Amino acid sequence: MAISLLVGPSGVGKTTACGIVAKESSIKVIDLDEFLRQKIGVKSLSAHLAEVGDEQFFTLSKEGIEEIEKDASSDLIIVVGAGSINLPVSHSWYQSKNLLALVGDPQVIYERGNRQKHHPSISGFIKTEFNEARRCLYKNAGSMIDVTFKTPEAVADEIIRIIKG
Repeated sequence: MAISLLVGPSGVGKTTACGIVAKESSIKVIDLDEFLRQKIGVKSLSAHLAEVGDEQFFTLSKEGIEEIEKDASSDLIIVVGAGSINLPVSHSWYQSKNLLALVGDPQVIYERGNRQKHHPSISGFIKTEFNEARRCLYKNAGSMIDVTFKTPEAVADEIIRIIKG
C-alpha cells in the first residue's frame, strides 16, 4: 500500500488529474482541504487560514493527514492545498512523507485556470505560489511531474505509474 501527498502550486492541476486517477485506477484520492472543511465545519478554508494563521493551520493539516493515513487500507493520494505548506518549518515534516509534486512553467499555469481571480498579475502569482520555501519543498519531493506540456490524462497516467511503481 502506497500513501502519497500530492503538492504543487495553485492551478497546476492537482484536483483535475486526481479526479482522473480516481476514475481510472484503484487508488483512493482524498482532498485534504475538503476533509478539513468538513472536519472543522467551515465554508471557507482560506478564511479559516487567515483567521488562525499558518502555524495553527499546519497543525490542523498535519493532524488531518495523520488521521487519513491511519484509516488507509489501499493505495491513497492525499491532495494537499498550498495553504498547509506556507510555513517553512513544516517542510521537514512534509519531506518525511512520500511527496509527489506537480510543477510547471508559472506563465502556463497562470494562464490555464482562472488565476486572475486570486492573483491579478503574473508577478503576484509567482511571488505567492512559487516563493522560495514552496519551490524548495517541490524540488525535494520524492517524485516530480512537470505538467507544462501534458494533458490532465497524461499527468494522471504518470501519477498512477508512480504510485503503482
